[in-house]
Amino acid sequence: MRARDRLINGAFNAITDLLFLILTLILYELLSSYLTRVTPSIVGLLHEYILLIVAFVFLAFLKGLLSGHVLVYPVILGEFVLITAIFASIPSILAVHGIAVNIKPLIYFLWSMEAVWVIYSIINQFSRTLSDP
Repeated sequence: MRARDRLINGAFNAITDLLFLILTLILYELLSSYLTRVTPSIVGLLHEYILLIVAFVFLAFLKGLLSGHVLVYPVILGEFVLITAIFASIPSILAVHGIAVNIKPLIYFLWSMEAVWVIYSIINQFSRTLSDP
């Protein structure tokens, strides 16, 4: 694979992974705001996680850039650790108007969606490693 193709693949991978992460965070915000009956603040959520989102974009770009190379696997595992850090930092119990709502099952569901995406990425990269000379 040529260097230009790797850069394009890295940029495309960063954009798709970023959109997937932002959509997951928006889904979390909408569901948790529905459970607690408050107005969602999606912009506030994105400002809260801006550094983690930037690190995630960098790792996703590296994953696309190293596509088909053996060094992509540590990048994928680093991306998974970052995703775990994002979801571990979300409080599991939200208290609004004196009512406590446990949203841990929601966090586990969203984290498992991201974990499935990482497993798919590992299988896809293994396939590219075998097919790329």
